[in-house]
Amino acid sequence: MLDDSEEENPLGEDFENRLDTVALVRGPLMVVDYHQNWRLSATAPRAVGCFVAAEDVDEVLKLSEPPAHDRWDPTAQRLQIDGDEKTEIVKSILARIKKGFRDFQNSAKPPAPPRPRRLTKLERDLASWFGVGPKGRPAPPEPNPAPISLRPYGPRIEVDGDGLRATGHVDISLPEGSPVAELPFRVRILLKVAEEDGVSAADPIPLELEPDCPLEPLGEDLWLGVVTPAGPARIGFRSQAYDPSWTVQLVPEVLPVEEAAS
Repeated sequence: MLDDSEEENPLGEDFENRLDTVALVRGPLMVVDYHQNWRLSATAPRAVGCFVAAEDVDEVLKLSEPPAHDRWDPTAQRLQIDGDEKTEIVKSILARIKKGFRDFQNSAKPPAPPRPRRLTKLERDLASWFGVGPKGRPAPPEPNPAPISLRPYGPRIEVDGDGLRATGHVDISLPEGSPVAELPFRVRILLKVAEEDGVSAADPIPLELEPDCPLEPLGEDLWLGVVTPAGPARIGFRSQAYDPSWTVQLVPEVLPVEEAAS
């Protein structure tokens, strides 16, 4: 924890960008990154931290690193070849680092000034007697009686010769007890190449869809289908082989048909 009463950063100007970061270290005492994946707080004191990985997760973290060895990436393709367990390990480590760092900062905050005591009940009574306060508050909107939900499963990464393929499926469903007998929907399922600040704007990796329900093409990668409360509409997908150096991201989207006219 750093003393905010000091006018200058005690670490020096060269280390200004290291404030509010955690050094990610794995064997043999290699600093992979100065990690910061949280919103800075205006009230929490400045701090720095260090996370030294245990030996039993060292190999998993190494697999999560890109060729530059400058971060731990839970979406790295090499983690997903043998299932999702290694991916979940990296996600869990990063989440625990974030929580631990923020909890540490919050515990060091100075106590908040005492709030002024208010006669809350008397204020409410006076407001009701003299008609002070909000009037005509609109009623909350009624919930959608038949919302559509989409749940993706994957992508799972498979080795295919010198490349990789992504497989998986998405489930589109209505809630249990839905009042409608069936509901049409539009769906788009894309597999894009991930970049540092999002996904690539280039053409997505082609997918072969394997639906368990009829789908009608609408153009622009959109498909028309129907879902019932009896069970989800499941749409499997399998990608063409792609460069093993790419990290891919599934981008599914489901829309009710009535939005097409708006």
